[in-house]
Amino acid sequence: MSAVFVSGEGDSSEPGQADRAKPPDLVLRCTIDRYDDGTRLRDPLSVDTDHFGASGEILVADTGNNLVSVFSASGKTRQKIGKGAAICAPIGAVFDRRGRIVVSEMDSPILKVLDFKGALAERIDLSRHQEDGEEAINPGRLACDAEGNLHVIDRGNQKVLVLDEKGRLLRKLGGRGHDEGQFRMLQDLAFDDEGACYLTSARETAVHVFDSRGRFLIRFGEHGYSASGFSFPCGIALDEQGRVWVADSLQHEVKVLDSQGGYLFSWGVPGEAEGALNYPVDLTFDSKGSLLILEKGNARVQVFQFAEVPAGK
Repeated sequence: MSAVFVSGEGDSSEPGQADRAKPPDLVLRCTIDRYDDGTRLRDPLSVDTDHFGASGEILVADTGNNLVSVFSASGKTRQKIGKGAAICAPIGAVFDRRGRIVVSEMDSPILKVLDFKGALAERIDLSRHQEDGEEAINPGRLACDAEGNLHVIDRGNQKVLVLDEKGRLLRKLGGRGHDEGQFRMLQDLAFDDEGACYLTSARETAVHVFDSRGRFLIRFGEHGYSASGFSFPCGIALDEQGRVWVADSLQHEVKVLDSQGGYLFSWGVPGEAEGALNYPVDLTFDSKGSLLILEKGNARVQVFQFAEVPAGK
C-alpha cells in the first residue's frame, strides 16, 4: 500500500488550560488485516513485535480464527500457527528472548511455548501457582522484560505473575493482601528502560506502576469525560522518550502521558478509513520506533511512522 499521512488530531488541552503538547504527525506505513491468501483477521486481541531481535516481525493473536500469526515488518504472512499446536482462542502472544512464541488462551491455565517453526515445545501450567481460596488462574496478555522474565496477567485474580525463563515463579504484582495492587479489570502491561512495569486497568485508576523488583511506585489516569479522562483504557506502550501511550478503546483514540501521569495529548480519530481508529485494544513500538496499533473494531493492525524523527532517535 502507499503511505498515508495522518495528522495529529487529538485534543491536547484540558478545559481552561493551555495546550500541553502538540500531537505528532504520523505516516501510515502498512496495514495488516488479512493473510497473503486473502483470509481476513477475525477478532484479533493482541499484537507484539520482536523486541529482542532485528527482524521487525509482527505477532498477532488472531483470536477468532484460532491462530497465532507472524507477519513481516511490511505485512507479508510468515506463519499461521493453529491446528498443529492446538491453538484455541488465543488472547495473548509474545516473542521471548530466545525467539520462541509464548501464547495464552482464554479460560486455560496452560501457556503454550512454540519454537521458531511453530511447533509446541513446552507447556507452562500456571495452576500450580494458584493459592488457596483464589479463583482459577485465567491468563490474559503477556509481556517479556529485558531480562527475559515473562509477566502474565491473571484475569481470574486480578494480579500479575512474574516467571523466569524456566517458568519458575519469581513474584506477583497485586492480588489479595496488596493495598497498592487492588486492580479492576487488568488489561495490558509494558516496561520502561529501567524495568518498571506499567499496568492498565479498565476500571478506576487507569495506570499502575511497579519497579523492577515489584515494589509499587505510582498510579495515575482517572476516568472521565475531559480530554485526559479515560473511558476504557486497554493497550499500553512506552516510547523511547519515556512517554506512556494508552489505547482508550471506547474513545477510539490513544492518550499520551508522561511517566508521572501528566497528560500530554490525545491522538487519533474514530472511523474505518486508513489511519482512523475503531476500538483500539493493543499497541506496541518496534525497534525502529514505529507505532503498531491493533483495532478490534476494524480487525487490523496499522503500523505508523513518525513524520518527524523524535528527539533522541
